[in-house]
Amino acid sequence: MKKIYLLFPLFAVNYFFAQNSQLYYSGKFLDRKGKPQTFLKIFNKNSGIYEMTDEKGFAIIAAKPFDTLIWNNSKNQMVTQTYHLRELKDILRSQIESKSVENIYSKAYDSLVSNKEMDQYSFENAKKVTIKGSDDYIVKVKKIALKNDSLYQLKELNNRNIFINGSFTSSFDVKSRNSIPQTQNRFVQGRSENGSLVWKGPETDEMFSFGPDISTLGFDNQPYQYDQNGRLVNLSNGISPAKAYNNDLFKTTFGFNNQLRINTFLKQGYREIVRFSLDLGQQKDQMYLIDQFNLINSLKTKLNASFNGYILNAAFNYEENKATNANRIGLFNRVYQNSLLTPISFSNSQNLLLTDGSQRSYSRFTDNPLFLFDQENKYNYRSNRRQFSFDAAKSFGKFKLNLSQSYESDSFRNFDQYKPSTYGFVNGLLNERTQNNSLYNSNISGNYSLGDYDFKNTFGLNFIVNDRKSDVFNSVTKSKYIYQKTSQDYLFNYSLEIHENDLEIGANLGNSFYVSNTSKKNNYWLPKANAYVTFEDIFDWYHFNFKVLGAYTELSFRA
Repeated sequence: MKKIYLLFPLFAVNYFFAQNSQLYYSGKFLDRKGKPQTFLKIFNKNSGIYEMTDEKGFAIIAAKPFDTLIWNNSKNQMVTQTYHLRELKDILRSQIESKSVENIYSKAYDSLVSNKEMDQYSFENAKKVTIKGSDDYIVKVKKIALKNDSLYQLKELNNRNIFINGSFTSSFDVKSRNSIPQTQNRFVQGRSENGSLVWKGPETDEMFSFGPDISTLGFDNQPYQYDQNGRLVNLSNGISPAKAYNNDLFKTTFGFNNQLRINTFLKQGYREIVRFSLDLGQQKDQMYLIDQFNLINSLKTKLNASFNGYILNAAFNYEENKATNANRIGLFNRVYQNSLLTPISFSNSQNLLLTDGSQRSYSRFTDNPLFLFDQENKYNYRSNRRQFSFDAAKSFGKFKLNLSQSYESDSFRNFDQYKPSTYGFVNGLLNERTQNNSLYNSNISGNYSLGDYDFKNTFGLNFIVNDRKSDVFNSVTKSKYIYQKTSQDYLFNYSLEIHENDLEIGANLGNSFYVSNTSKKNNYWLPKANAYVTFEDIFDWYHFNFKVLGAYTELSFRA
């Protein structure tokens, strides 16, 4: 116990000096964007002293536990805790980078003390191997390059894997027509004579169905070129009542859609370096009218690659569309109209031609819908579309270069025909219309950046070329229309961005000129300018900003 009492005064003295030693708070002061606040005044509200931050935003200020520090005009404050405070010598010592002393290696000394029988070329017995320019986190070594007698370069062995996946989908659809105008189904072709309803055959060119009720008539089964059942006569012994013909051209249709997709990509480790995709498709769309449909075949490919800082993208699309007929000359309208007007006593489907080779219809002033649909070619409409695009990008330090090329070619072929004896076209009509379109686009752009987030400058140049061609040919008039246009755009641009605490300033200046073979006047002076100023957190209201902007652009009328 006596020893304890003798040591107690010593602890008391240490405690007294510890309580009276001067403590300090230290730290870096940053703005809300993480930038150091230089020459910022830090004020100790309790003691009345203040300090300024250095060029790195670092400051040391005397403080005691539970003192209040304020800065940014009292916008920010904190209460110091005991664990925030340290002695000045500890703070200064922590600011000095400490390094351990490395062993000095001398090849001359090593040659004197090394065992002559030791394999001096083995890695196990090497005293020191310096690795320079090597890959990080090496698991498997692909290459060891000897730079000199003590410098080696190691390259990692990356596994390359090819992945292939795909899918095949098939679907079909069933469609039926909606409601259509209702027509009468009782009275045959004819009209009233001497107070009685009389049947009039197609050879009379009667246009209307004002004849007798079909249930009061029957076919005589005698040779008759307009009907294989004969003429209509009044009912008598051995003759059964006639039934109305069904001339409906609509039917329930079935279509399908098949799609095959294949994706192949190459990975090096966890990084994808090449990807290739292929899409094949076929679609058949059946129309509501009989024997009318269109067939679409498509092929789409894409290639994406990334290597040695280059980013490449290429795509090719091909689409073929074939249809039995198009409606350029109103073919479908004429077919539908004649189908509705055909009398119930006449069948369109029995024969298409009469003995003299002309079309068989219920009147020479009308057409047989099936005769209009009869054609030599399976497809009277064809179109092809080919699209190719290529993009490349590369960064050379602060300079970025982008190259984009695309080409599209479209061709259309319409074979429009009305055969001889069609109403209104006694000698028929035959026209082959072809159209070819092509479009080439080239876009080359580059920009160079200077500065950082606080003060950034960007210089840009963009060059655009468009070439469009089109030709249309009609065989009826033997005329050909040709259109060709080439245009060039040059754009020069400079942009500026400044960020300073709660202030943001931006400006953009540029000029462009436009040259075209179809333009009445080429323009070489089309300036543009815009600028803005943004005040952030005005009145110390968080996320309450005020922005002022303006712009001026001069455009050219392009033919």
